Amino acid sequence: MTGNVAKKEWFSYFDGIRGIAALLVMTAHCMTWAAWDGPIKSAALAVDVFMILSGFLMAYHYREREKTQLWESPKTWYIFYVRRFFRIAPLYYLLMIPSLFFYYHFNNFHRVMPAGNSGLNTEISPPPFDFLHLLTHITFTFGLIPQYAASLAIPDWSLSLEMQFYAVFPFLMLLFRKFSYFWISLSLCIVSFIVNHFWLANFPQPSFLLFKINFFIIGILLAEAYYFKNRKTFTSICLIVLLIIISGYSRKAEIILFVVALITTLMFYDEKDDTLRINKIFVAVKNILSNRISRFMSDTSYSVYLAHNLLLMPLAYWFSSFPWFVSQPGYMKFIILFAVLAPLTYCTAFVLFKYIEKPGIALGKFVLSGKVMKIFNH
Repeated sequence: MTGNVAKKEWFSYFDGIRGIAALLVMTAHCMTWAAWDGPIKSAALAVDVFMILSGFLMAYHYREREKTQLWESPKTWYIFYVRRFFRIAPLYYLLMIPSLFFYYHFNNFHRVMPAGNSGLNTEISPPPFDFLHLLTHITFTFGLIPQYAASLAIPDWSLSLEMQFYAVFPFLMLLFRKFSYFWISLSLCIVSFIVNHFWLANFPQPSFLLFKINFFIIGILLAEAYYFKNRKTFTSICLIVLLIIISGYSRKAEIILFVVALITTLMFYDEKDDTLRINKIFVAVKNILSNRISRFMSDTSYSVYLAHNLLLMPLAYWFSSFPWFVSQPGYMKFIILFAVLAPLTYCTAFVLFKYIEKPGIALGKFVLSGKVMKIFNH
């Protein structure tokens, strides 16, 4: 098996993990609207996994392109920002339209739900919809302002967080290159701990980068450990130890450590050298994470994540108008909601992926191949 084929295979595992994470977010929100205290207590943990994957992929592609795209060059930064903008913005701007048009309707749904029929906080008062509100969402800066951080029906707080990460990523990688991984990572994690302790309570969601920088760092260190595994084995081992330490001090550390262990195993395990006698388990996990269903879930993961609330909220409200539904126990309300929501969401997500996400990515490539690039070539 060639290196490129092997690389493609374990990248497909990442796709499976991303697809499962999006499904878990939708499932957790569905449980909340059904007022069922089910096994998935919060969607936030799945979002943390998204951040780890994002940190990994950004750092991995940074290494892939560093010989041909020098990160000291403004051109490279421009290319990076354009790619990321057109990956995120087209779908987000589209789904902002119904979120803003029906702004007060969506914010009132949970407030008029029958008593006891929702696990939502009914005391939330949405901020007024004004120009600043709109401007912060168009520019992805809303996550920096507590009152706007989670004001829309779509779970876009993590998109602002993601864009903040993209904004500092080139600086961060240059810092890692110039200084010690250990000291940069440790310093940022200490700052993150302090900021979380003193400021997180002011935000409805952890939408400020320093609240979650540790998860992006875990992903970056994973990518760097993979990069050095055949170059500097000791460095690779040290990076793995460092990211395990950071993972151990994260919220829900046991689950984060499991995800890190899974990704590390998928990256480093050699099927031909089954010293650990886990080949059957490895193959089973590989098949689950890289089959056609997992690939479909990965392709639609962004749309599933961003669009599902626009369907879930009116659906839950509509069902709650029926006494037979309200009288059901929480788990049964969840089953009914999920049985209707899941196919609707995935069908919608497939259409959005095909007709919005993919053309958006293509538009970004067109921008990078056009006249604008000539400015940097002179």
